[in-house]
Amino acid sequence: MLIFCLLVSFSSLGQSRISIFQGDLSRAKSDSQKIDIYKSILSFYSSRNIDSFNYFTDRAIDFAKKSSYPLGEGIIFAHLGLIDENQGRVDLAKQRINYALDIYREQKYLKGIAEMNHNLGVVEGRKGNFDVAIKYFVSALKLYDTIVDKHGLMLAYMNLGNLYSEHDDTVNTAKYLLLAEKISKKLTLEDATISLYNAIGVMYASKGDTQTAHKYFLNNLNLSNKPEFNNAHVESLIDLGEFYLIGGAIDKALDYLQQGLKIVQDNHMPEMESNILMEIAQITMDKDPAKAMVYIDSARIIAENTHNNYFLLNVYKTKVEIYKRQNDFKEALHFTEIRQKLADSIFNINKVKEIASIASGYEIEKSKQRIAQLEVINKKNATERNATIVVGLIIFSILLVLFFYYRKTINLNRRLQVREKELEETNGMKDKLFSIIGHDLRAPLARIPAILDIYDDPETTDEEKSFMFEHLKEHTKASLETLDKLLYWGHSLMKGIRLNQVKMKTKPFINENIELIKIKAAEKEITIVDKTSDKLSIFADNAHFDFIVRNLLANALKYTYPKGSIIINSDNALKPGFIVFSVQDNGVGIKSTAITNIFNPLVSTPGTADEKGTGIGLMLCKEFVTKNGGEIWVESTEGSGTTFFFSFRNDTPIEILP
Repeated sequence: MLIFCLLVSFSSLGQSRISIFQGDLSRAKSDSQKIDIYKSILSFYSSRNIDSFNYFTDRAIDFAKKSSYPLGEGIIFAHLGLIDENQGRVDLAKQRINYALDIYREQKYLKGIAEMNHNLGVVEGRKGNFDVAIKYFVSALKLYDTIVDKHGLMLAYMNLGNLYSEHDDTVNTAKYLLLAEKISKKLTLEDATISLYNAIGVMYASKGDTQTAHKYFLNNLNLSNKPEFNNAHVESLIDLGEFYLIGGAIDKALDYLQQGLKIVQDNHMPEMESNILMEIAQITMDKDPAKAMVYIDSARIIAENTHNNYFLLNVYKTKVEIYKRQNDFKEALHFTEIRQKLADSIFNINKVKEIASIASGYEIEKSKQRIAQLEVINKKNATERNATIVVGLIIFSILLVLFFYYRKTINLNRRLQVREKELEETNGMKDKLFSIIGHDLRAPLARIPAILDIYDDPETTDEEKSFMFEHLKEHTKASLETLDKLLYWGHSLMKGIRLNQVKMKTKPFINENIELIKIKAAEKEITIVDKTSDKLSIFADNAHFDFIVRNLLANALKYTYPKGSIIINSDNALKPGFIVFSVQDNGVGIKSTAITNIFNPLVSTPGTADEKGTGIGLMLCKEFVTKNGGEIWVESTEGSGTTFFFSFRNDTPIEILP
């Protein structure tokens, strides 16, 4: 009876809320008012009912596209982006915010452009793209300053300070947070202002000034103790709880967190509730594991209801940790497998999106070519009509016009032929790409079920299972490596190579890649010697440098005989202004006739242990080195070994952002 009554009451509540929203929409006098009502509807259902949220999302977007309010579609997408960002769907948030930004630019709505740049800074910060996030924040600050938006300036300075705080830059953290505080004194108190003061309290606590930090936290708790500041009040309780936790006052910390938990539960604030539950679980994990598990399961239910898969990964990670501490390895293994399946699902979704993006880019290019051809045809028709009109006037003019457009048509046809040739080459690359997917990617994946069947056989010994497990890891790594290279290549073909150069230390990347191949090198009894300096630094895209080192080391390992050696070295005197790196092996070497084609795609030979390749890696190495302003070349003697050389700049100045 109790369950029945609860279901009836919740159903009645949902129906009444829908009726209220429908009434508000019918009474709205303008499209802009209806857009605001749709925002309220989306906010209400985003954390309560995912089906209702998706339904009203479609309705809101459809209405915004048909409405007479030019900013409506941008406002809806911007609001959806904020909801996605709050619930951990940062890639979707970025996509929607960029869409809103395009609409605002088209409408020349400066305030909206500033807000979207600010929101993109927040999203890129969450993704760990520090330099990109700073550029967005700086762009937002300039626009806010132009339109004299003090509230926007305060938010941008606050989030810029928080970004520097995450990277332990105490000087810039203090600079921007205090600038935000100075502006806040001229504004009306709101949730964002109290969040700013909490951030300042955290800053002082990290600097060791606990007295000032404690003063800020208590003042924030007092300022936010009003119903309209529930979000800020909960945030203040959490920060104060963490302050006492760091100080060792665990009971006080739990008390403040429990107060915050009650508020978010009473006011249905699921994101904050799940975060607090995980905080309390972490604190109580050692003392009362069973109680901690109750908190974790409550957080898990919230994450599942809000479809926050990234938070759900953290929940399963904590459950595994608790079971390990209890020596319950069976349950720990069970939830490890669940977590891995979820992680694989997220990974596969992202990879599918990337491949779909490549395909859609190719289709867009085809559409553009078709439009260009139609435009040429339309221009030609217009020319013929004009020529017909003036045919009776002056014969010389007719001949001149015909000659002019004849030359123009010849040039257009030549350009069209060039475009057709480019499309044929792209189609050829596409066919080769799918050939690799069908052969080199499918082959290792096809072996996995067979290995698993043997592994699962009761007659298989532990030693054989260990051997099968190692082979399974090798096949999986080979598949991932091939897929990553295919995606890299696809992006470079369809979108071009993006460049994000920074001043970077090279040693960590070299060490990490040596670690990745150390087991394989040990199997072939190959010695790897790193002669590069610990203090070596270059100006380059770190993802490109990492890929080049990883690929050249993998190639050296592949073509070096057992008990051979690989040497990584650097020289800053060989080429002025550059550091020249080298990867040398004493393996099979390269035929002189093959060296000229070594950096061409889809050219590869088997390794000393019959390792397979696609040839994409060396092609991408050359593109990445060239894009960064360097060079790559190879020296080899067949039967005596090969040395690959590549150079990066070491003395380019770095622009310091404000």
